[in-house]
Amino acid sequence: MAPKICFSGNTATIKSEGTSETLTKKAGIIYKLPDCTIAHITGKVEKKEIKEYQAEVIILPTKQAEQIITKLKPKLAILCGDKEAVYTARELQHKTGIQTIAAEDNLVVDLYAYSALAEQKSLGKFTTKE
Repeated sequence: MAPKICFSGNTATIKSEGTSETLTKKAGIIYKLPDCTIAHITGKVEKKEIKEYQAEVIILPTKQAEQIITKLKPKLAILCGDKEAVYTARELQHKTGIQTIAAEDNLVVDLYAYSALAEQKSLGKFTTKE
């Protein structure tokens, strides 16, 4: 199963197979999944702490979005918490070149569909039995 992010109201639920590690930070949570890392920023991030939220996918409010997206360059940025997020997402994608979408109620994001994950796995992780 490809990792998915489901939005309902102000809640984002991450669904993935395999083990994951969750790191709680001052302004959010980082989920380390087998296929990718997702940062969910819920508060104000100090400039010196931005790099702590490095991830392939970042879920964040629109207030600091441009600053964080420009600095971290994720594969996918998901904006939430603003009724005008669709317009902001379009503008930020144009400015930064980073794929940016707006979260809305009942949105399900398949990370493979948004090219946030590489579909092909590296063979370097496999070993041969002799």
